Amino acid sequence: MIFDLETMKAIQDNQLLFAQNHETHIQAIEELGQGVRTLTDLLKLLEYSYIKK
Repeated sequence: MIFDLETMKAIQDNQLLFAQNHETHIQAIEELGQGVRTLTDLLKLLEYSYIKK
């Protein structure tokens, strides 16, 4: 019985770490997406200012 409880605790701990890791990855992807949007906007401004000259 003790082995089963220890095993269940280890499984729960592993699932918690997996969930935290998943959240961190989602946050990183969102930040990368925002960075890409910012770079795209800056490139458009640069292109517009270059064409305007």
